[in-house]
Amino acid sequence: MYDNVAAFTTEEEAEVGAGAEAGAGEASAAGGGVTPAPAQAPQERHHRVAMKWFHEYHAKNYMLRDKAGKLIAATMYYDPVLDYNHALDAKMGLGVAWYTLPQSPELARAMYDAAVESFGWRDVSKPIPAVDPGSFRWAVLGMLCARELGDNLVAQRLEEAMQDVLEPRFFGEGGDEFGYFFHLGEEWPRGQLNSLMMCNDLLTSAGDWLRVFQTGNADGEENSQDARFSQPTVEGIDFPHFGVCRARNDGDVLTVETYVGNSKRADEPTEFRVTKVSAGSSATIVCDGEVHTDWMQDADDVATLWIKTTIAPHLFIVQTGTATTATKL
Repeated sequence: MYDNVAAFTTEEEAEVGAGAEAGAGEASAAGGGVTPAPAQAPQERHHRVAMKWFHEYHAKNYMLRDKAGKLIAATMYYDPVLDYNHALDAKMGLGVAWYTLPQSPELARAMYDAAVESFGWRDVSKPIPAVDPGSFRWAVLGMLCARELGDNLVAQRLEEAMQDVLEPRFFGEGGDEFGYFFHLGEEWPRGQLNSLMMCNDLLTSAGDWLRVFQTGNADGEENSQDARFSQPTVEGIDFPHFGVCRARNDGDVLTVETYVGNSKRADEPTEFRVTKVSAGSSATIVCDGEVHTDWMQDADDVATLWIKTTIAPHLFIVQTGTATTATKL
């Protein structure tokens, strides 16, 4: 099947535009009752090539529909060596819907809706069976997609069904690490399952996952993902002993919140730097509500500030002189 996938030429890229958008509309309509995702996927030139593949190849080869247009099976993976297409039923779509969503929200929504119907998660007259380690992956992927797409009913039902299997706890030397152990009796938390749970912990509103991948929004180019690379930036953190849980530019103010990564190193001296600071030597820094004077300007780069502090929870407010629109770094 992959023999048919070739690199697109510049001329082919130029043809994508309206054709890809039309394909998206067709996929959405064929899904039956599919509603738009809460935000739009990126539409830059290179991304249009991906859209061409999704709507002209993926939708035709990896999404099986009945004569009425209902999605009845979706491919979880295709093995080109064995020429095997693993598309048992509509539930399989959950295996890729979460990862497809940033590229093609319409196709992801179609796969999600078909899987939810197949599992029966919207039928409130029937309780969702207790989730165990074997079924957890499907439940958490369903919950992530539900929250991202604004399907609060399904998100809440799945979250409640998962509670007994999570086993969240601290671990490691000093008890500084956190993970979900799923009652598997293992020394370390499983990486793939925990990565999904971290998405659940961090992405709490509809559209959060898609916004991570967007290159811009209605606020203008200055609030795009690419704008991060020209805005004041926190660097040189002594991780994992010292960590940053928040770094946000808003106007000409950079807010930085830190935490202790290694309790054995708590209160030890450390330092970090903030680069791309227009204010230079006239910048002002407040730490935990008080003026912070233990910092200096880099001798070779006047736009870089070196800030001395301790490994501890701190809240820094840095007046950078660099005008930005609110952007998380």
